[in-house]
Amino acid sequence: MPAIDDQTNFEALVHVSAKLAKFKAQICASLEYAQGSHTFDDVAALVLTGRLTMWEEGSSFVMTEIVEYPRKRTMHVFLAGGNREDLHSIHPRMIAYARSEGCSDVTLSGRAGWLRVLEHIGWEEVYRVLKLDLSQRLPIEGSEEPMLPLFEEVA
Repeated sequence: MPAIDDQTNFEALVHVSAKLAKFKAQICASLEYAQGSHTFDDVAALVLTGRLTMWEEGSSFVMTEIVEYPRKRTMHVFLAGGNREDLHSIHPRMIAYARSEGCSDVTLSGRAGWLRVLEHIGWEEVYRVLKLDLSQRLPIEGSEEPMLPLFEEVA
């Protein structure tokens, strides 16, 4: 957590904390789709320490993070909720900030419905995210069949 070294920092933390409290129910509802990766307290800590940026408009919010890759910077939309109109009004501020931070693109991992909401303003589906739940027994485990390599070796 950042050091509270003056009144301005304290007021900023109070302001951010109030925004988090205002959107707590929506944040928790959005986290239902996050596959158990975060709790509300995790998200609040990430916002308060500056690792996530929280955008708000009306009754809607967006949480973003800047991701550093070896050859580029990307703004990733981690969490969002609310109505289409409010989310669309957040979009230009988010994009301007991403550009000011040197990001080459913005990504979002989410349900298919997000594409319908965003494709008319330039977003496109570029890949799909797959998941393998390791807490469950896999069909190949315990089988008499030898496991085949996932990838063939290239000569």
